Amino acid sequence: MMNKNDHIEYWKKLAIEDLSTVKYNLSGGKHLMALFLFHLSIEKILKALWVKSNVLNTPPFTRDLHKLSSEASLTLNPDFYDYLSVIKDWNIETRYLDYQFTLQKLASKEYLNYHLIKVETLFQWLLSQL
Repeated sequence: MMNKNDHIEYWKKLAIEDLSTVKYNLSGGKHLMALFLFHLSIEKILKALWVKSNVLNTPPFTRDLHKLSSEASLTLNPDFYDYLSVIKDWNIETRYLDYQFTLQKLASKEYLNYHLIKVETLFQWLLSQL
């Protein structure tokens, strides 16, 4: 049976793996998937923080990064909070094909390298809150 720390470590491990996979996808030219994994890595570290801050060990089934950060009782600086709105747009799991094409056009190597730094900065701050 998993205890609270096991659940936190589970989400943390998945988040770290997703962020690592971003770099692999970037090197292989899989830019759309890299954007999606940016979102997943932040979502999963927020779910680890949610578990830490709540009685339950199972975070809500949501992709809403603002909701997760709020329910994890995080006090994000305004830049981080606003940046969650950018990241949420990269969740392609339920997006229509035309939206995926739009994201594909946006996802240049330069765009991704720029956001890699920003996402890693946010990720490291979130990780420090665990």
